[in-house]
Amino acid sequence: MHWATPDAIRHMDPLECAIQRAITGQTMDKRLLDILVCPVTKGKLLRVGDELWSRQAGLAYPIKEDIPVMLESDARTLSAEELESVKDH
Repeated sequence: MHWATPDAIRHMDPLECAIQRAITGQTMDKRLLDILVCPVTKGKLLRVGDELWSRQAGLAYPIKEDIPVMLESDARTLSAEELESVKDH
């Protein structure tokens, strides 16, 4: 088995892509983060650990196995301290 470069991974079928990402330890594609928006506000998201944070909605959407779960019902409410920590991003 060969190791694929990040560019090569982008052109693979989804299953092969997932396998290569697992092998190489690569995380969610930046292009995906660039197009995802908060389903509540349609605003930008900020990746913090294993979550995508929406400052406008005050919600943190979980990322499970490199897949963002963009359901308001699965999101947790951000604390005032958490919102303050990312106010300038």
